[in-house]
Amino acid sequence: MPNFQFSIFNFQFQALNFRFFIALFMLFLLIPIVVYAAECETTCGSVDECTKKITECQKIWEDVQKAKEPHEASLKKMESDIASFQRRIVGIGSELKQKEAEIAENETDLAGQQELLARRVRQAYIRSFGTNPIFLIFASNDFSTNLRAFTYQQAVANEDKRVIVDIIGFIK
Repeated sequence: MPNFQFSIFNFQFQALNFRFFIALFMLFLLIPIVVYAAECETTCGSVDECTKKITECQKIWEDVQKAKEPHEASLKKMESDIASFQRRIVGIGSELKQKEAEIAENETDLAGQQELLARRVRQAYIRSFGTNPIFLIFASNDFSTNLRAFTYQQAVANEDKRVIVDIIGFIK
């Protein structure tokens, strides 16, 4: 039984809400929306009356023009702002295309530098096992030849290290 009373209360509450919204809707429909506009009479009985009405209409027209001027100025400013934004967007678009081209070019350079880095690291790794000074001393009879070969290998290893460091700096 309590559930039945609760559902009756719920029904009454929903009916009250429905009535409220209907009343609110009708209120909006019944309240007239007033638009004020100047009217110029087109009928006149005499020349003086027509002149007076023309003068009134001209005054109304001048008032409308005066009221319109600030809005026209703000409209022109907004149009110039929009044109400025459009020019800026076009400029940003062209900058974007230029940056995309630069990025593509730099990616190509980067790929070449990475390939060069891989070769230099591989060569340096291979040379690190081949530059044994003791082996050079026992391999040749002439000390000057040994010293020249060792110096050459050290210069090549130092050049490889320098190139590797330069490429890593370029990649970063």
